[in-house]
Amino acid sequence: MHDPRDTHAASIGQGLETSRYVYTCNQPGYFTTEEGWLGEPAGNLAFAGEHTDSFYNFQGFIEGAAVSGSRAAEYLLERIRGGAL
Repeated sequence: MHDPRDTHAASIGQGLETSRYVYTCNQPGYFTTEEGWLGEPAGNLAFAGEHTDSFYNFQGFIEGAAVSGSRAAEYLLERIRGGAL
């Protein structure tokens, strides 16, 4: 089973009062072991963020964050409509 502590994120802008942001910096082997499942929901928990969008779409970009946020919201709305939430 994957240990989430093995996923790396590079943080920049620390110490700047107006900046707090990170971006993914995947380790070797990511595309053969992890790519594609980071955005998969787990029951009533939906994940969003640029790191959860597919590498072949917008991973690492603001578009990936927006797309994944929409995907997570749609998933949760379907759960609500279906009576699971």
